[in-house]
Amino acid sequence: MNKFYIIIFSCIFSLIGIGVYYFGFYQKDTSYFPKNITLVDDQDHSFSLTGQPKKYRLVEFVYLNCADICPSTTYKMEKLRDHLQAKKVFPSKIEFITMTIDPKRDNTNQLQKYAQTFQMHKTNGWHILRGSEKDTKKITEKLQFMYRDAGGGMLVHTTQTYLIDPKGNVVDRFGMGENGFKTNDVQNQILKTVQ
Repeated sequence: MNKFYIIIFSCIFSLIGIGVYYFGFYQKDTSYFPKNITLVDDQDHSFSLTGQPKKYRLVEFVYLNCADICPSTTYKMEKLRDHLQAKKVFPSKIEFITMTIDPKRDNTNQLQKYAQTFQMHKTNGWHILRGSEKDTKKITEKLQFMYRDAGGGMLVHTTQTYLIDPKGNVVDRFGMGENGFKTNDVQNQILKTVQ
């Protein structure tokens, strides 16, 4: 009887291991940032990947009522931008995109204040964007970023940032927040990828 349970548990763990390997490492990531969607930046200028130079981009989704994960990630991206600029790859080879997932509440004026808080316009190459609710949903779905309204101005969302190639395809994913966005790891991966 013990032998039977050992065989059953071994099979179950083998199948779990195969699943983790397939979905975590083997399966090609088909996520991408759609090029044909036009967004608006904090200066009311249109932005679409179609009209942009061929560069890598680090994409972050935020909502401005967020009190922890979103601003701490943006703060870490501010420091990362400075490091990448010192290495001469920002903004020549990589740019940043920060996009709101709450376009109904996050208006142009609020985006400008957020950009100012994190010195996004200290140099060229950091775009803070908003789109219609429909276009925001299209982009997040293509990147497999999930969010929903939890009520009271709060959103529950995935905690991932995305490194996309010049064609808009995801080449890597990183965490968000104080513990999830590991600046040195992200920097090393970006430098390895864009060189």
